Amino acid sequence: MTGRPSLAAMISVGVQVSYHFYQGWIMALGYIPLFAVFAVYYKKTGRAWPLILAHMVFDLIAVLRMR
Repeated sequence: MTGRPSLAAMISVGVQVSYHFYQGWIMALGYIPLFAVFAVYYKKTGRAWPLILAHMVFDLIAVLRMR
C-alpha cells in the first residue's frame, strides 16, 4: 500500500509485537528480531505458510516449557 517495503515491514513488526504485550513488555519487545526476519522472509518469498508453521512451533515449545 505504501510502496515502501521497509515501512510495510516496520508496520508489520509493530502490529505483531503489539498483540504479544500480554506476555509482558520484555517478552513482547524480544520478538522484534524474530518478526523482522519473518517480514523479510515474506517480502522475499511471498509465502506465509512457513511463517505460520514456524509460529506454531514456537508456541508449542513455549507451552511445553511451561509444564
